[in-house]
Amino acid sequence: MIFNLTRRPDGAWRALESRSLFAVQSLATATYHLELAHEVQALGYELRIDGRGHVRIAGIPEAARRAFSKRGQEILAAVARQPGIKDPQRAALRTRRPKDHDVDPAALRRAWAAAAERLGLDLAALRREAAARLAAGSLPPADATSNVREARAAVAWAVEHLSERQAVFTAREVEAAALRHATGRGPAAAGVRAALAAHRGLVPRGRDRFTTLDALRLESANFGLMSRARAERRPPIVAAPWHAPDLTRDQLRVARHLLESQAQILAVEARPGTGKTVHRHPDDRAQPRRARRAQRPRAPPARRPRSRRARVDARFIS
Repeated sequence: MIFNLTRRPDGAWRALESRSLFAVQSLATATYHLELAHEVQALGYELRIDGRGHVRIAGIPEAARRAFSKRGQEILAAVARQPGIKDPQRAALRTRRPKDHDVDPAALRRAWAAAAERLGLDLAALRREAAARLAAGSLPPADATSNVREARAAVAWAVEHLSERQAVFTAREVEAAALRHATGRGPAAAGVRAALAAHRGLVPRGRDRFTTLDALRLESANFGLMSRARAERRPPIVAAPWHAPDLTRDQLRVARHLLESQAQILAVEARPGTGKTVHRHPDDRAQPRRARRAQRPRAPPARRPRSRRARVDARFIS
């Protein structure tokens, strides 16, 4: 628990400036769930880890989890009553009631046990199954070698996952991704951080930022292409026909036009929510309107696509 207070050198207490805490929220959440999984598995319980790295004990029905999450239901109900744009944070603040400190812990536990029994949740059976797993040793690998291997695999996955989308990423991003991937696989947070510090594929790029050796090689190759093209006064794409399996014929035409054009500035522009990559080949401007074609990714547009307003035949490509 962190109190939003801090003590100055003169002994006075002041409110804590909390923006830095919010900046590490995702990293702190990933650390919490990894350590939670590590400790709960050590007690013999089987876990389910969702796509966000959040921990659930296997054997507890989703209906029981929702029933005990009364505060979450209260917030969702308040959000549903909001007109216009839904804001869960505002709903949480407006529905927060003062804490009731006159609570009998024993009575509260009895109420929880009665609610679990009504929902068909057999906590005693879960404890017996956990004890059986401990006795049989059927738990995730707990030896040091396995944990080191899992920690290294989590770091390698995080680096590959982030570098697919961006050439440079922060130390905080790669650490949080590695912790989420390692959750429920055995290693503790300290082991994941040690594997991250020893990972050889990361290259520092300024304060708390990294890139990869593969990204640097690609950047160097691209600079080489551009330098040779400028020296030979030609576009930076080879003259021979080339193919890209992930692009359609029309997309390939647009990509080649963008890369080979002698124009100083080129752009593919679209309004937000209308399909960012609606492409039309420049030659299509001379064709009849009904013959024009556009391409855009499969995504639910927030507004009517521009291609439809312009009477262009737009087709989904993925």
